[in-house]
Amino acid sequence: ALHKKVTRKVKKTGVIYSATKTGPLNKIKNFTSHFTAKVKERELDFETRPGVFSHRRLDAGAWALIRSMQIKKGMQVLDLGCGCGAVGIAAICSAPNVSVTAIDSYSRAVQCTQHNVEKNLDAAEQKRFTIVQTHSGEFQHNGQFDLVLANPPYFANFKIAQLFIETALHALKPSGKFYLVTKMPHWYEEHLPEFFARIQIDPQGDYSIVKAHN
Repeated sequence: ALHKKVTRKVKKTGVIYSATKTGPLNKIKNFTSHFTAKVKERELDFETRPGVFSHRRLDAGAWALIRSMQIKKGMQVLDLGCGCGAVGIAAICSAPNVSVTAIDSYSRAVQCTQHNVEKNLDAAEQKRFTIVQTHSGEFQHNGQFDLVLANPPYFANFKIAQLFIETALHALKPSGKFYLVTKMPHWYEEHLPEFFARIQIDPQGDYSIVKAHN
């Protein structure tokens, strides 16, 4: 039996059963997972949780994006849809005095990114790393970024990808660049010219790195 005592109350509209648990509570399972990645000779340790991109391992697309990004000293970088923060943290580790803003709509992703920033970055780097939760892609720093990095999801019939493109366009400086990783480059090849003058697609195994700028 689940409970030693069960109370039964009969009413005109139905029967109510109630019971009080008196034994010890079951141990709450912890589904937190960790993976490591080496960036510029730095061993980084990331914590992830279910529902946060990417859980248990670094996604191959994110790896392709990290390998392709060209980070220079003093850059302002936007990690769009940051997940656990791996791409943004890799960016800030890639050159001196880089500043990163990481945004995501999911509170759990924001929490994981905050934890991973505190775990992997020194005090000076942490001051240059900003985390923002937003559902619309709107925030107060438009027009200031040298580089926007993104790994857009494939669901929602590319509506989220469209939001990513529009956010990147407003976030970038006039000379800024937008890098995204995808398995479906043809959609971006068709739609990005509406927003950016120059498009370049670089195959990376099963993925493609799409680079766009004006």
